[in-house]
Amino acid sequence: TLSYRDLNNPSYKQKAMDTNKIYMGWLQKDEGKWKIENIGNVTNGQTRIKYDEMSAYFTPEQMSEIKKSRAMAYEKYKAIGNQIKDIGKGFIVFTGSTGDKTREFLFPKISPLKTYIFNEKDKLIETFKEAYYIGTPNESKDWKMLWSKKFEEGQKIPIFFQLDEQQNIKHFGLSMLYKLPYEHSLQAILEKYQNYKKDLDLAQTIFGFIDGDRALKGRMQFSHFKLNGNADKYKTICLPLSTPRPTFFPSYVVQCAESGTTQKYITFDNSNAILRGFKVYPPRHTTIESNPMCKKNPKICTTFIPLNTGAKFTGKIRFHNLKTVEIGALLSALTFFNKNQSGQYFHKIGMAKPYGFGTVSIDVNGIKTEKTFSVDEYIKKFIEHMNKTLETDILNNPRIQAFLKLSSFGFDDKELIYLKEPKDFMKAKSLKEVLPEVVKNGYDKSKFCKESHSQNNNEYKSAPTNRQQKPKSAKDLNDFFKNRDI
Repeated sequence: TLSYRDLNNPSYKQKAMDTNKIYMGWLQKDEGKWKIENIGNVTNGQTRIKYDEMSAYFTPEQMSEIKKSRAMAYEKYKAIGNQIKDIGKGFIVFTGSTGDKTREFLFPKISPLKTYIFNEKDKLIETFKEAYYIGTPNESKDWKMLWSKKFEEGQKIPIFFQLDEQQNIKHFGLSMLYKLPYEHSLQAILEKYQNYKKDLDLAQTIFGFIDGDRALKGRMQFSHFKLNGNADKYKTICLPLSTPRPTFFPSYVVQCAESGTTQKYITFDNSNAILRGFKVYPPRHTTIESNPMCKKNPKICTTFIPLNTGAKFTGKIRFHNLKTVEIGALLSALTFFNKNQSGQYFHKIGMAKPYGFGTVSIDVNGIKTEKTFSVDEYIKKFIEHMNKTLETDILNNPRIQAFLKLSSFGFDDKELIYLKEPKDFMKAKSLKEVLPEVVKNGYDKSKFCKESHSQNNNEYKSAPTNRQQKPKSAKDLNDFFKNRDI
C-alpha cells in the first residue's frame, strides 16, 4: 500500500487537513507488541505552543537552532539533546515543515482515552513501515536518526492518527500532515483484473520461488561471465541514482490522455485504477554523464567508472529437467525470439540504466541437450505453445510489440527525458503530463475514461468501481489485456 503527501491535492486536503479528524497519541513497543495511546484531538489552541512562549523553556542558542531546522524534526530535537521536553502542563513535540513555522505541538499530560494493541505483522503497522521506508536504504531520517532507537528501547514516541467509523485507528504518522495510505494497494488493484496466483508462471517454474509455505526449487544456474581479453575503462561518472518511485501515479497508473496530457489524473485511490505495466529503460543514443545536483550536494550522488563500448563477456547457463517449452521461453527472453541477428534489440543491466548505461546484447552460441533441437526450433515450439494456449499471435501481441520497441533504439533521446529533481515531477503533475502509449492498441477506452472522470470532481478524487469482470481463463486474460494500456 503506497502512501502520499500532496498538499496540492484536494483529496489530501479533505482527508488530512481537518483537525477534527486528527488525533494525538503515543506509540510504544511493549513486549513485542505495538501500543498506541489516544490522548485526544488536535486543536488549534490548547495543543499548540508558539515559539515566543517556547523561549521560556530553551536557551537563545537552542531556539536559534530550532528555528533554523524547521524542515526536519530530528534536527530540532538534536538542538535540545534528543529528548522530548516536559514543561509541566505537557510535552513539546516538534515536527517538520515545508515552509515558515511559528509554533509546535503541545501533547497534554492526561491519561489515555483508549489504548490500542497491534502485532508487528498487522496491516496498519506494515503500512506505517512502508510509508516511512523503515528497514530500507530510503528510511525516513526522523525515524532513523531519532525515533528508531527510542522505540526499540520501549520509550514513548509522539504520533498523529485518524479513526474510522468504528473508532479504530485507520492510519498514523510522525507528523500531523503525515503520508496517507492510498485506498487501494498495488496487489488489490492487480487482483481485480488478473488472477495471478491461480497457476505458476514460467518464471516461477524455471527460476523457483518462495511464497510463504509454498516453494519450488529453481532448475537453472548462471555461471560467472568472464571478460574476454581486456576492456577499456570509459571515464569517471558522478550521477544521482535514485530509486524508482511508484507513487508517481501519472506514469504507474493507466491515464486517460490526449496529446500527452490529461484533464484529471487517476490515482491509487481510484477503485477502477489499472496498473500501467512493466518498467523498462529504453537504450539511449547518447549517455547522460552529468547532473547539476551532484555539484550542489555530492552526498546524494554515486561515482562509478563504466567500461567502454565493445567489452565482451562469456559464460554458461546450466539447466536441469526443463521442458521444451521452458527452454524455448528462456531462449526467447535472451534473444528477443531470436530476432536479434541484426543487433536491433538490447537488454539493460547494472546501474544508471535511465541515463543510457548498461546497454548490452546477448548471443547464444550453442545449446547442448539430449534432443537435437536448435535454438530456432526451441523458440518456434515455445511460440506455437503460447499461440495455442492463449489463442493469440504472440509476436504481434501489443505487449510484446511494446517490449521490443522499448528494447531498441526506437526513440530519439529527446523523447527519453529523465526527471532529475523533485521539482521536475511537480512540474509534470502541474501540467498533467502523461507518458505516451508505446504501441497503439487500436481500442476505444472512452468508456473507462468517462467512468473514471465523471466521479473525479476534484483533482485525483476517487471514482467508483465499474470494471470488466475478472478473467477466468487464459483466453479471457488475453482478451482483457487487449483492452488495457501497455
